[in-house]
Amino acid sequence: MGYYSPIISGKRAAKIGGVGSKIKLKLTDRYESRMNSEEAKNLYKELCLHDNSRMGPQALFRANRNLLNRLFSLQKELVVSDSIIKVESPWHAALFCLSLVLRTAIDETPSVVDTDNITVVSKKTRFVFRGVSDAGWTDAMVPRLDRLKRDKQRYEQATRAVQAFCGLMDYLVNPYLGVPFQHFLAIAQHYELPTRLLDFTVDPSVAVFFACHGKVHRENQEAVVFIMPLDKALDYGVTFILAPPFVRRMYVQRALFLEPKENESDRLAQLCLQVRFPFCPYQGSFLPVRQNGELSKEELLKKDEWIESAKGWAEEWSKKGKPFPPNEGYFNKFKRNRIITDALKKVGRPSWFWPRAESQPAIFQEWFDFATEILYWTVIKMIHSNGQWWEGVDNEFLKTIVRDNEALFHLMSKLCLVYSKQSEIAGHQQRASNLLRVREVLLRHLQSLS
Repeated sequence: MGYYSPIISGKRAAKIGGVGSKIKLKLTDRYESRMNSEEAKNLYKELCLHDNSRMGPQALFRANRNLLNRLFSLQKELVVSDSIIKVESPWHAALFCLSLVLRTAIDETPSVVDTDNITVVSKKTRFVFRGVSDAGWTDAMVPRLDRLKRDKQRYEQATRAVQAFCGLMDYLVNPYLGVPFQHFLAIAQHYELPTRLLDFTVDPSVAVFFACHGKVHRENQEAVVFIMPLDKALDYGVTFILAPPFVRRMYVQRALFLEPKENESDRLAQLCLQVRFPFCPYQGSFLPVRQNGELSKEELLKKDEWIESAKGWAEEWSKKGKPFPPNEGYFNKFKRNRIITDALKKVGRPSWFWPRAESQPAIFQEWFDFATEILYWTVIKMIHSNGQWWEGVDNEFLKTIVRDNEALFHLMSKLCLVYSKQSEIAGHQQRASNLLRVREVLLRHLQSLS
């Protein structure tokens, strides 16, 4: 029986992540039948609509065995060349990516397991995804700000706009949350201001959606999903940045931002496996499916009106040709605050606000669930040890993502304590216990940074 998976044998192999990658995707050379686009679409929906209470890709393990067998034995002849896999439709692409995610979300043979601290040294990497509507776009993995370096005037103007936008966010947020500059950059990037960040997602269905929603540039255009192995990204010194609280669209898209090292961005594409499919027949036709049904385009792309207004103000400010004053030194702070006060008169204050997490934890629940979901897609695995299945944490990547997002994980550890007490009072002892164990792991990594 022929199918694709990262662990089965076969004569042809496409390496994930280029030369020296730790994982190979092996493809069998025997195919008994084909699954057409409609069948792939139905299988995708059946899998994702399966009712369960788990988070992350582990939720799909609760699907019935027949559905999983169909996923893992999807019989479609694949054209493989230089780490490029070509499939028939966006639903084939989504199923391929989900099968890859599921295969790496379980580990029956971890090299080291510590059940007391729910940690594991795993042999399998995990992945993040980026969808692009035109596989022929050579700058698809080059950050927007790096592309502007070819035009000095536009580059400097874009830099001023980002500084002004992040300065405004810092003025509103830092008195309450202490969120560092890099997370404001994530908001700027998400709202299409040029930064050195790249938009990724932990959810392959979201990447396929963005690959399907774009413009037609040429005949026989192919859409592409870039699959980035986390181990290769770590080797190249990539920084991983989480979305800060209150930017809800990021939660829906399960967004994660990658910042390559300076002058290394053009090499990122070489680390990725690419899954391609015809663009034109399926333009705008794919929507991600979750437990409650299809996500609409409006849900995935809904804009925050205040952030849009703040972005517009920052772009107007950048045209003045003046650098935005840094937040240091009495005179600079005075000028900075005066500029921001004038800006708030134009754009107003956001409808959301930034309370302290300890005083109003309910407001942070949606962000906390999002951050937890990110961990399930990247570091939490189903581990088979001593004859039973349990959830373990991949220490290596958790250490990196905590280091890159220290302030947000301090917030998350506080919320773990608050929510565990609430769960205990409500009689949910297992959830309270799990939250405390997660907090223990997070604190251990946070303390190692101090």
